[in-house]
Amino acid sequence: MSDFTKPTDRLAACIDSAWRWPDPFSAPDVPARPLLEAFAAGLITPVDDPDLALQIAQSVNCRRALDCVRGAALQEGSELAGLKRSLAPAPPPARAPQDAGTVVPGAVWATAPSVLVFDQERRAPFRWRLSAPPVALLLEGPLRTGNDTLWRGVLVTLAEDRPAQWLREDEVLVETVNALRWHVHLWLEFPISQEQLVVELARLDESNLENVQVGRAAFADGLPLPLNTQRGSPVPLFIPAWERTNRKREREQLLERAQWLAATADAHRLALESAPNDIAVLAWLIGIASLQSLRRAAGSLEASKLRELESVFCVPSVGVEIVFCLESDLQTVSLEVYSRHGRPSNLLDQASVLNAEGCPVGRIERNQARIPATSLSNGFRLKDPSGNELLLEPKGERLG
Repeated sequence: MSDFTKPTDRLAACIDSAWRWPDPFSAPDVPARPLLEAFAAGLITPVDDPDLALQIAQSVNCRRALDCVRGAALQEGSELAGLKRSLAPAPPPARAPQDAGTVVPGAVWATAPSVLVFDQERRAPFRWRLSAPPVALLLEGPLRTGNDTLWRGVLVTLAEDRPAQWLREDEVLVETVNALRWHVHLWLEFPISQEQLVVELARLDESNLENVQVGRAAFADGLPLPLNTQRGSPVPLFIPAWERTNRKREREQLLERAQWLAATADAHRLALESAPNDIAVLAWLIGIASLQSLRRAAGSLEASKLRELESVFCVPSVGVEIVFCLESDLQTVSLEVYSRHGRPSNLLDQASVLNAEGCPVGRIERNQARIPATSLSNGFRLKDPSGNELLLEPKGERLG
């Protein structure tokens, strides 16, 4: 998922893509062919669908697929208008959050046909369409982290879609309660955002789930999977060269497909990691982002109102809340630490407050600190006494 600008990088990526996906439309990160045909013909422009344009720019598989359809003539007239309307970008369908009892370990889930991908240059997520979303078996969870709910899951493939002899020593065969047989790829375990789960396809009974968990534990410890897990076998030494090549290609295809299981979870994580500075600037409404504007507005605000201008952040790893407030002198930011029950907390005493460049600008003592506002004009970071950076989540802000 990189925008290849150097000719050598582009050539190497194209060669690798062509070997792994001889038909680019079978690659998981290529959207439906009609969508690319409309884009190639100008029926959908980067202005109409900036996410699609960015996906094409960052995916060599998409560019190869677009090359296949570029230049193909589409019929003109009213049919074009109808096609354009049918392919116009639309927001993903609204879905109620899954209840805790709805998503359980041992369930096989189809994942969403679009995922979030975080663009480092723009420091924002965008939506990436998948033509063949991966299917996952959930093994562990849920875990609430940041602004996401995560599960641990592994890629699975319907047994009927894969030669039985291709089941490897790090994969097991299971059967779900609806009599479907699956190859479980234990070597392809990823964190999966609950947001990415769309349809439950099947569930394992206790016996099959136990076999998977036993095999998972053995694989994690670098041990051979027990025979009773219905594991596969290593690649035979003496097989035709073409079969060895096909097995190697399929292994790489599985890996590339499985990596999309973690896409939305990674996007949420990267957004949180990159957000604190921006959030810190925006959260103080009038102030800290532009002190001159605040000073010009000071004449119309009473000192008591300025004191009530607050932003609240949660520190999930410690279980406390931090209240930032711009003091009435317009020069100082006060920081106070509270438990979630509203009582002063010393759990962050001796933690360091750093500016956006990582330079210390203050230290928390007796649950509070006072810092020059100009030191935080571009944002802030927080490190515990051991030097570990703390994740902050914005809780809200209020003005009087």
